[in-house]
Amino acid sequence: MPFSFFKKQSEEQERPLTGSWPNPQIAQRIQELGIELLNSMREQPNDANLLQDRLLDFALDHPDFKVQLFRFIDVYPRLKNKSDVYQVLCEYLLQPGLDIPTSLSASLKLGTAAKGTVQKTVEKSIQMMAQTFIAGLDAKDAQPKLLAHWHKNQAFTLDVLGEKAVSMKEAEVYLNTYIQMVEDIANHVVSWPPNPCLEPMGLDVPRGNLSIKLSTLWAPFHPVSTEAIVPRFVQFVRPLLQKAKEHHVTLNFDMEHHTFKNLTLDIFKACLEAEAFPASIAIQAYLKETEEDLQSLIEWAEQHEKRFGVRLIKGAYWDVEVALAKSKGWELPVWEQKSDTDAAFERCAALLLKHAPKTQHAHGIDLIVGSHNVRSIATCIALAEYFHVPPTFIEFQMLYGMA
Repeated sequence: MPFSFFKKQSEEQERPLTGSWPNPQIAQRIQELGIELLNSMREQPNDANLLQDRLLDFALDHPDFKVQLFRFIDVYPRLKNKSDVYQVLCEYLLQPGLDIPTSLSASLKLGTAAKGTVQKTVEKSIQMMAQTFIAGLDAKDAQPKLLAHWHKNQAFTLDVLGEKAVSMKEAEVYLNTYIQMVEDIANHVVSWPPNPCLEPMGLDVPRGNLSIKLSTLWAPFHPVSTEAIVPRFVQFVRPLLQKAKEHHVTLNFDMEHHTFKNLTLDIFKACLEAEAFPASIAIQAYLKETEEDLQSLIEWAEQHEKRFGVRLIKGAYWDVEVALAKSKGWELPVWEQKSDTDAAFERCAALLLKHAPKTQHAHGIDLIVGSHNVRSIATCIALAEYFHVPPTFIEFQMLYGMA
């Protein structure tokens, strides 16, 4: 099967072109790795629920339904009984103008008195989806699943479900939650058996990893006055940074909307200057500014003698970014075509791997590949080989329940 390389054009041209790798050996290696990965995937047992798969397929084609469905999955662990589950399902999914699967709509509209098989099956499938995508109510509850993955040579990063903080009082609650999770993670993983695959000899790799959303830690989180917010933010979260440093737990800074990008980058760098804790940051390839941002991060890491990871992802807010830009009459900050985003992802990966550390004590940025796309994964592996990046210095992350 043919693969393509997306070559960056001159600065005057906005969209990347589709061409071929200048090095045929790399192109051949990408093809070999892609076929190998696909064959390996086909050999894995498929125990997915059919209705669950149909709901996911429908969600991928209907963004509004996807938002409501995953909002339900977010609150599901807090629902105490079937009556609560049914009520919240109706509130989230039976909204005017929301397109949902016909069978799901019909079963929900039957009312609470309906105890038929269809309703039970739908409810069970959505509950299975929630259990599939949520590892646990907290770090302690998730521990058995995390340990099971550890035995399968898979590490983890935990994410706290929730929206942005609307007050500093709520931000303080999130801060204490993150601090408690760092402690819980550290207490659990310390007793796990050694794993030579995930802990290569000579490498001090943190076993624990926690993703944090900056908009949950400050209110209002908005780049109105970056110079004023950044030092106050760092001071506020310093106990979390110190706790991560103490317990050797990586903090991954999630990237949110484009509006917050520069503020997030400034806070990330300021936090690293304040405390020497294991860290990584998510960077979105669908933003047109990303290659410039990565070049700046590479230079900053070298100048400040820092080492951290970049979780390279394609981005999850494309619809919102496009709608906001068009409503304001702004230039689109994102690539308009998926193929352009895929192209940018490969260019960004190549840039990071070209400058990646090659030894344990070197400064720089380690690539963390955040993708489920076989082409993207194969390309990153091939590029890592080409730039002589040790396999232990590149990481692959996928969403729990979707990999």
